[in-house]
Amino acid sequence: MKNISVLLVGGYGVVGQQVAQILNQYRPDLQLVIAGRDINKAKKASKNLKNSRGLSFDVENPYLPDELKIDIVLALVNDPQDKLLHFAHQNNIAYVDITRWTERLQVALSKATIMQNQKRSTMVFASSWMASIVATLINDISKSFSSIDSIDMSVLYALNDKAGPNSIDYMDRLTIPFTVKQNGKYQKILPFSDERTVLFSDGNSHKVFRIDMPEQFIFPIITNAQTVATRIGFDDPKSNQLLAFLVKKGIWKLLSGKRATGFRRKILYNPGEGHQHQIRTDIQGVDKKGHRKCVCLQINDPKGQTHLTATGAAALLIQLAEHIQNNHSTILNTGERFLDVEKLKSLLSSENVNFSINNNIE
Repeated sequence: MKNISVLLVGGYGVVGQQVAQILNQYRPDLQLVIAGRDINKAKKASKNLKNSRGLSFDVENPYLPDELKIDIVLALVNDPQDKLLHFAHQNNIAYVDITRWTERLQVALSKATIMQNQKRSTMVFASSWMASIVATLINDISKSFSSIDSIDMSVLYALNDKAGPNSIDYMDRLTIPFTVKQNGKYQKILPFSDERTVLFSDGNSHKVFRIDMPEQFIFPIITNAQTVATRIGFDDPKSNQLLAFLVKKGIWKLLSGKRATGFRRKILYNPGEGHQHQIRTDIQGVDKKGHRKCVCLQINDPKGQTHLTATGAAALLIQLAEHIQNNHSTILNTGERFLDVEKLKSLLSSENVNFSINNNIE
């Protein structure tokens, strides 16, 4: 069976190191290349891993030594100019990306479709929440419906959780209206609008607000849901109220320039030692027998959001490596449609990620 080598671009970051550790545990045969601009950090991270090496690699000027053959590349850092995407395509390397907000995902998918007409290669775009873990479970649940009225996903962001510097890039877009499907029609809405109070799995209720996330673009297409909403809130009520006030009053927009970047990040980016990460999704519609149905999906990762992201990224790489070894056919897909849900659930359980699915049929 073919040996598979995986290039982790940004592999020494908060998420990247956890991805590598999970791969080492479940697929120790995978050859890992920990890559990034700082070769010293790359080498240091690789020393703690089996079957691994460090490599200096710049996503803005991608280049690999002639003797190094890579089968899969995972983008753990932003690829704003799609240079890594084009590099992977040109060199027949399977490309996996978990970093794009909605607009950049739409552009990349358009480019990828055109690129496939020139030369077919494997590309998996998995930017839905936590490397498409939540969306994969939702997509699987949606198959039990004949029609879906609404998918409401709520994320509780723990301020004391671990986080990498790229984890709050989407917060810089809180002044930009975005398009969603609501009551069967596409329309523009404002960030931090449509406030709700949601009860999470730990028994606590928190306010959550609308935010631009790829699920709101993908699910209307693949499930034909009439309304899809993603909301986010902080586990600290004061931070929730402060950010909502700044956005709604237009103050956040006044602070949107480069000079205020430090101030914005000071409000949003103060990572701690770690905290549980919670997501709740409510899906409503009609089942195959014509009955009204509501399903509540709850996910709780005691190790936090970076661990859940890393688990999703590792699941993508493990399953893609299997696909390459067994099939070799090229793929252009999103993470929620590519991942095998039963294999994902098995990995989540092994990583002590708690998830529950509760059905209510009328």
